[in-house]
Parts: sequence; structure tokens; C-alpha cells
Amino acid sequence: MPIVPEILAHLANLRSEDSFSPLPSGKPLAVIDTNVLLDIWHFRDPEAVPLQELALEGHFVCLRDEATENEFAEVIHRAQFGISLPDQKRILGEWHSLAIPVRDVSPSRIPCRDPLDQKFLDLAASAGASLLITKDRHLLKAARRAKRDGILVLLPGAATEWLRSVGFGFPG
Repeated sequence: MPIVPEILAHLANLRSEDSFSPLPSGKPLAVIDTNVLLDIWHFRDPEAVPLQELALEGHFVCLRDEATENEFAEVIHRAQFGISLPDQKRILGEWHSLAIPVRDVSPSRIPCRDPLDQKFLDLAASAGASLLITKDRHLLKAARRAKRDGILVLLPGAATEWLRSVGFGFPG
């Protein structure tokens, strides 16, 4: 399903304010897949919501790029979720302000069986993320290969535990 023009315009407006500074060091960098973002903002899943709190408290840095953000915009617009257009804009604005943009994303050497999920591995590898938070079975199956490249692929609850265990002592 394509992104509706009003949401495209909203995303363009949000992106016009992006600055592509070097990524911060000293905190874990993380990519959060669309289903987990939906769990945070729409379903308020108790396994996922603590991730938002940890990000807001500065325990880790969320990363986004145009491809992953477009997917999130498309998914929250689906009629099955019943999210109003103003709420979609609010959710996208909150995610946009929480996550740091990454401009240069290249194909990762870590393959994913689902080509639609590859974008999350590509973003994580390109940005040097230490964490990919997902519930997607294809991404979880790539965990062993991703770990060899320094990327932990974890379910939301395990990611929360890991982030709490490293706190601010993460080596940058």
C-alpha cells in the first residue's frame, strides 16, 4: 500500500529538519523494526514500551533511515489498526524526534530471507549499530550471522534487559 500524500508531505517536512551529524559514541546504537515500533506506539505492549523509556532516558540511540521510516508510515496507515491521520502524524513525529537519521545505507553482507526485512540489517550494519530489536522470525534467524558482525538481534524484552545491563558503560 502506498503512503498517502498527506503523510508523504508530513514526512518531507520532518525530514527537512534532519541534520546528518556523526553518530554519537558511548551509547549503544539500535535499529528497531516496524512491528516493535507498532507495539510501542499503538499496542503499548509491556515488552516493548520500556525500550521507548530507555531511549528517552538516553540509554541508547535509535536509528532510522528513509526506507525504514517509510515502512513504518505505511504500516500505521493500514485500516486494520484504525489510527487516525492526526495520530499517525503524531506517532511519526515522535519517532522522528527520537531516532537519529542515517543517510548512507549500503547493502549488508548479512542476508535476510525476507527481502522486505533486509533494510533493517542494512541500516544496522551501515550505521555500526550494536543492536537490532525485532520480533520478526526472518531477522531473528539472521542473528548468528549478525552477531559475527557485532550486531545483536534481540526480542524487545531481551533487548531491554541487555540495555539495562550495559547502562551507560557501553564502550563507544
